[in-house]
Amino acid sequence: MKKFGFNSEAKIHYYSLHILHALRDLHAKNIVHRDLKPENILLHDSSDPTNPPVKLIDFGTSYDTSNGECGSGNGSTGRKVFLHFVGTP
Repeated sequence: MKKFGFNSEAKIHYYSLHILHALRDLHAKNIVHRDLKPENILLHDSSDPTNPPVKLIDFGTSYDTSNGECGSGNGSTGRKVFLHFVGTP
């Protein structure tokens, strides 16, 4: 972690909290990111309160759940049939 400039537990807590707040805000808008990984999180050190220290990027696989659930329909076995797949089959 020190290699990336995280030299204190307080700094790790600070950025983790802001990542969770960003996810909370996305979910409040019915958006599921679906590709959250370190490469899709931008961090910067800013004292400006209008410029958040965390930005989530790459919403290419995100999903808007405002029109229902991520999956829809039932198979003959009663299992949910998902209409979207992300990843390697």
